[in-house]
Amino acid sequence: MLHDELKNINTDFNFYEEDETDKVARYSGKWEICRVVTNDSENEDMYFFELHASNGDLLLTSEEYTTYNGAIRGIETHKSNILHGNFRLSLSKKGDYTFRLLNGKGMLLCLGDHYPTKAACEMTIEQIKRFARTAFVDENIQDIVVKIPEEEDFPIEDIPDNLCGKWVIDCNISPDGEKAFYFELFTDNQEKLLSSEEYATYIGAINGIQTHKMNIKNGNFRVFLTKQGDYIYKLLNGNGQLLCLGEHYRTKNRCQYAVELVKRFAVNSPILTDPELTKE
Repeated sequence: MLHDELKNINTDFNFYEEDETDKVARYSGKWEICRVVTNDSENEDMYFFELHASNGDLLLTSEEYTTYNGAIRGIETHKSNILHGNFRLSLSKKGDYTFRLLNGKGMLLCLGDHYPTKAACEMTIEQIKRFARTAFVDENIQDIVVKIPEEEDFPIEDIPDNLCGKWVIDCNISPDGEKAFYFELFTDNQEKLLSSEEYATYIGAINGIQTHKMNIKNGNFRVFLTKQGDYIYKLLNGNGQLLCLGEHYRTKNRCQYAVELVKRFAVNSPILTDPELTKE
């Protein structure tokens, strides 16, 4: 009789299996809020946040926010769009892969790192989805002290209106045949002023130049101090969406001068391209 009863016992469960609470605790990531603090009392603090895996690996870094509460709201916005899968993966102009996280209207929330293969980039996206769901917000703000560079005696010369450099369209092709088109703006002495994001087609890059020229003419620039302690500019469209990032400059004066050069060279510079690209 005892033998028959033992045969009816359900043995499908595992006595050593973790319960759901243990699993969540074990695989939880962390949203870490950072504050950029400068040595200038007139300069406002800047906040950004990072998403870390349970082993501490950095998975995602946000754009900048002017307040702590803005960063907190930003985490919720990122989390919502991560769980909705609002990612765009693309081949970069360097020949590797990167991703963008977008909001519901298609506006950029943050840029990912660069990965040597498409599979590695896709794997990181899956990790972000996994850890964003259970990650907790670390209430200990991490201060990053940035020393504002001293402005140097940089001669600001008058810039003529009729300068002519060149817009150059180029294409990068991955080993599996995927293509990424991009363009750059150069001065007459080959100094690079601007480098675009990637486009899937040649026509997209041509249209992109026109969009950039219109927003350059409208002065849609933002100059800001980076976490590394130098300056960079952003070119935005009319909705505040990022079009491209400029180069890095040691001082604010140099960055602002570069913006003025972009405004002058963008108008009259011709578009140069490889004739083969027009067949795309």
